[in-house]
Amino acid sequence: MEQQKRPSKSIKSYFPVKKPKAESPLTPALALSSTTIDTSTTTSALPVINSSAQSATSPTILPTSTPSDTSSSATSSTTTLPISTQSATLPTSAQSATSSAATSSTATSAQSVTSPATLPTSTPSATSPTDISRSINEPPSQPILSSYVQNSDKRSFQSQWFKDRPWLEYSVIQNKAYCYYCRHYGILKLAAKSQCNAFVSGFCNWKKALGLNSGLKQHASSESHLQATTNYQEYLLRFNTKTSVIAVLDTGRSQQIKRNRDRIAKIASAILLCARQMIALRSHYENETSNNRGNLLEILSWSSETDPIIKSIMESSNNATYLSHQIQNELLEIMANQIRRKIAEQISGNFYSLMADESKDISGNAQLSIVIRVVSSPADVLSNKNKKIQEYFLGFIRLQQFDAVTLSNEIVQFLNLHKIDLKKCIAMCFDGASVMSGCHAGVQTILRDNFMPKGIYIHCFAHKLNLVIIDVCQVVTYYETTKLKKWSNIRWDSRWSSIDSIIKNYRAILKALSDLINDGDSRSADANGLLIALKEPLFIVTLFVIHKILGPIKILSNQLQDESLDFETARELISSIVAQMKSYRDDSTFESLYSKVAQFCTENQIDISQKSRQRRQKQVPARFNDCIATLITGHREYADNEEQYRTTIYYPLIDSVLIELNHRFSNANMEILISISSLCPKNEKFLDFEILKPFALHLDINPDMLKNELNVLRPMLKNKKLLDLKELYCELIPFVPAFPNVVLMVQGAMTIPVTSATCERSFSKMKTIKTALRNTMSDERL
Repeated sequence: MEQQKRPSKSIKSYFPVKKPKAESPLTPALALSSTTIDTSTTTSALPVINSSAQSATSPTILPTSTPSDTSSSATSSTTTLPISTQSATLPTSAQSATSSAATSSTATSAQSVTSPATLPTSTPSATSPTDISRSINEPPSQPILSSYVQNSDKRSFQSQWFKDRPWLEYSVIQNKAYCYYCRHYGILKLAAKSQCNAFVSGFCNWKKALGLNSGLKQHASSESHLQATTNYQEYLLRFNTKTSVIAVLDTGRSQQIKRNRDRIAKIASAILLCARQMIALRSHYENETSNNRGNLLEILSWSSETDPIIKSIMESSNNATYLSHQIQNELLEIMANQIRRKIAEQISGNFYSLMADESKDISGNAQLSIVIRVVSSPADVLSNKNKKIQEYFLGFIRLQQFDAVTLSNEIVQFLNLHKIDLKKCIAMCFDGASVMSGCHAGVQTILRDNFMPKGIYIHCFAHKLNLVIIDVCQVVTYYETTKLKKWSNIRWDSRWSSIDSIIKNYRAILKALSDLINDGDSRSADANGLLIALKEPLFIVTLFVIHKILGPIKILSNQLQDESLDFETARELISSIVAQMKSYRDDSTFESLYSKVAQFCTENQIDISQKSRQRRQKQVPARFNDCIATLITGHREYADNEEQYRTTIYYPLIDSVLIELNHRFSNANMEILISISSLCPKNEKFLDFEILKPFALHLDINPDMLKNELNVLRPMLKNKKLLDLKELYCELIPFVPAFPNVVLMVQGAMTIPVTSATCERSFSKMKTIKTALRNTMSDERL
């Protein structure tokens, strides 16, 4: 029995089913097919030749791949057994053997077939009579005659011997009996040890034909005949069930493969559970004596109490348990690639947008996040399988260098690896970093000039809004006169939340600072300074002014992070915020706000008319006496009444917001983005051909065909109350064959992103996965 080989460390090299190598140079005559046996006609019993001397029956021929070249007596007719294609072409004098399932590296002795290591079959020699079967293509010859030739003892063959002996053959020419099973399916070594060899070469001792320990009965109970019968029955089973010879002989290996696949499925399911829950798979110590062997092993150990498959994994005595960290990483990579493959299939043939951003993980490694934005096909929208707009995170790219050429090459290689067509990219959304947005040598320029000719650059609106808030906050002079810690410049809309929290918890903050002062420890001095600053009327007025101004901006910031937001809707939101800021710039609005401030100060026992602490004014150096100073650091005017608060804080903040919004969100020079606005149902120039023409040319749409479609579509939509591009898309889906170009333009407009917020979400997930306790996680597992 062949010893089982150790499986390979990699599961990829184990599962492909390969043909086992034969141990014997002989070819199995009964198989003699490596694929599947032709079963165009099946048979449950062995067909025989049944001819009579007085009458001849018409021949019945069963389908075969190749007819056997045999001859029969004039009085007998033949019936042909269906066989495989390859077996029909074998020479009739060949002796062959089949390989057992033990030759497979994973087969076990318990799963091997009942026959010995090889199943050789014997075929008649060249001297065999021509009136019996010459190969397995022919059934046994059983001629029914009125009388048979007698021998010297005046004894002859009897036709009743054929009864219950389908294996018995008789040759009229040689006057001998033969065993069909032993001649075609027997093993020569076994036949040579007993009288069975006589029924292969021919038996004619009719006197002992029916003896208890000789003749037909002895042969029927012999080991070689029983083995030949088993081989014949296996052949019929393979023939009737359309099973290939390799599959039958390799039963043990197939079962072992199935067991291994079942085990891998259980392990992969547990790994997927840990990945979805963002919990660690491994532990520092995973040996048998450890109290905590890691989440993966502990989950499998718990499941083994009720799952026999997992129990076999945990109790496996060999080294192929598939629980090593290499296998875990490989399974994670396989699952990730399957997801990426499905995303690539959905993107295939459609326009998409590329979004990318960079951040550092807990280990300080720079990771580039890649996200793809695509519009769902009309069929998916109708079946409600997906949302109309999808943004897919494809993965992180570890960066070693940070120049524009390297970043561009990394992005191109990543997309090519997953078979995403670069020329179908119609927009790129990055932050405002010069290496990404540079118009001469930035990433967006390199990609558009060399790989993505249709890719227009979109500066992330969320990043631009964040820059607006940063610039506006620099206008507030109070921040340079207080010791309060500034908020983060990279946390979107965190400012309004911080201010709102201070207003709602103002009394609690004052009490906490007073308690720290009373403690008299090292923090009392800092607490005293903060308490004085919080009670200054300038701080409170500034707090309420920024709270009012940043409130609408927070709404815009939250809306810009919606992945389903289209470009035109974003522009409408920004225009609405600008209009609202303009409405704030009047005296009545400030008076209402100042009354709230006065009420707040009264509730907290603060004198709103109290003057701020006057700090020492810096003197102008004498060398600047003859100069005109436009700005002198340290010389500030401190507001202490309503009019000064209005002119020095309120109006400057609103003016700064309006200037920054108009400056950073102005796309007057971007003809394509202006063209998209004509697809919005609320636009006064809705479906205007001249405005849509630049965008149509950008998407390689025939302008003449588009014009015809627009002329037909406008009257249809005249009475429709559509709100945005998504509703227009849903309205046009049933008419895709009639308006293909308009639908394509709507899809393109919805594909263009507004922000790269999904990249930022991936960084948030990265920080929850690769934490300080798991900072050694490799890039492959991340």
